[in-house]
Amino acid sequence: MPGDGVIAVAIAIGAVGLAKAAKTYWGREGRAQRALAARPRSRIHGASGERLRVVGRVRRQTETLRAPISGRPCVAFQAFIDEHGGDEWRNRLSLRGARSFVIIDDSGEALVDTGGPYELSLVTDQRGSTGLLGTMGSAQLQAVRSYLGLGAPGARGAPRLRYREAVLQEGQQVAVGGSGSQVVSGQAPSAGRREPPRWLVLRGTANETLLISNWLRAIGGRWFARDARPQRASASTSVATKKATET
Repeated sequence: MPGDGVIAVAIAIGAVGLAKAAKTYWGREGRAQRALAARPRSRIHGASGERLRVVGRVRRQTETLRAPISGRPCVAFQAFIDEHGGDEWRNRLSLRGARSFVIIDDSGEALVDTGGPYELSLVTDQRGSTGLLGTMGSAQLQAVRSYLGLGAPGARGAPRLRYREAVLQEGQQVAVGGSGSQVVSGQAPSAGRREPPRWLVLRGTANETLLISNWLRAIGGRWFARDARPQRASASTSVATKKATET
């Protein structure tokens, strides 16, 4: 019947979308989101103990990282490169990285120490592919092929490639879960002249992996919403962060 082909394609696309959604929810990244969402939120000031969950804005502590494909500055990234072979896409390479950063809420500041075991679950905010309707830029294609050890693009029989990349940048909202303790540090904001400067340090341990996610489900918002992308800090938040830094 006329239109059956279109319906079949729509069903196939829908099935792929559902498969991706299921993988996001039930996969390794989904487990990190669910683990964070299941914990009560703690305010940074005075918090300590195992299995904490704090939510706030990101501020870099040292030099930022560069995302492997886009080159964007960030404190954490995830990137996945796939190759099309036969009738399916197969993952060829998974990359991740994180640098220690500061998280700020309305009660104080905390250091997120990524020196131990950690798990990332970040919202994909850039992707591209090669092929007839390819959306991958030349710089991104060069980076992808370089990571896979492939030669110059354009050769006959070159494989179809795609990538997706997620970054956590300064000013974005994030949920962090881990083991936390109040630590005296010269880098911590001063609470008062009579008290030594101290702040909450969140880290991963052998028994408690550090969890970092900017998905709304982990932060505490609606899951699977159109606005699930992380939001930039507002102007008022940026001013408050600047004042806290200058103090």
